[in-house]
Amino acid sequence: MNCLSPSILSADFANLGEQIQILDQAGAGYVHIDVMDGSFVPSISFGFPIMQSIRGCTERMFDVHVMIEEPIRYIAEFAKAGADIITVHAEACKHLDRTIEVIKEQGLLAGVALNPATPVEMIRHVLPKVDMVLIMTVNPGLGGQRLIPYTIDKIREVKKLIEEQESRIKEITEIYGKYVVNYESFAKLSPYILPGSYAYSYLSRISRTNIWLEVSREPAFSDMKVYNYQSYTKDCFSCEVSFNLQVSYNSGSFKDYPTHMEYIFVKRSGKWYIADMVMLK
Repeated sequence: MNCLSPSILSADFANLGEQIQILDQAGAGYVHIDVMDGSFVPSISFGFPIMQSIRGCTERMFDVHVMIEEPIRYIAEFAKAGADIITVHAEACKHLDRTIEVIKEQGLLAGVALNPATPVEMIRHVLPKVDMVLIMTVNPGLGGQRLIPYTIDKIREVKKLIEEQESRIKEITEIYGKYVVNYESFAKLSPYILPGSYAYSYLSRISRTNIWLEVSREPAFSDMKVYNYQSYTKDCFSCEVSFNLQVSYNSGSFKDYPTHMEYIFVKRSGKWYIADMVMLK
């Protein structure tokens, strides 16, 4: 999604309400609010009272970039002040996973930010939980700085990590789709399913149920999307997958199967497995 999120850090604070209305008229999707504590970063900016005072000036999303130490202490206050998205710095959180969970518990979108020199690997395991990643292209705390060139490569790294996760889920989905129409074996699918789970028991029986199916060629997949990631614990998340499965039968006929499903993933011994799957309408 492409969306403008202009920061009000450089706005005219004597006319802040009017400045935000200008953002509305210009078509900005978000209002970016930089909150600084003078400790995690050298500068001090505005806090809850100013956020509350401008909340009534716009219906745009308040995209709150929190540059403070241990932001988990103030998540509830930011929510009350009107935040829609809270982005915290990985470097400022003793327990980043817990902080993300607290943001989600407030019913808000959660983002994670990385300073220029912080490795992307630091957020690999929380990527399924967050709604946004902010890569700092300057050191936080001061406006008007020059872009640090190597940060562009970091943006590419994050994009690659996200694509790798989606690619793996799509790969599993294709194996599942081929298996349910008797084109693939359970042995190919089983390494991705949690042993002992209901999903494992159910899926292992499908080949016996669908043995009558006679498919003439490899099923075709189209319009596959992975979305709506939901985090429950550090070892459990869900996502939805939608796709169209076209099956060609030996009879010469073919049929399209529009499919919408939800996966529940759990982590065991460092590996992610599907513990359950639900067909959605």
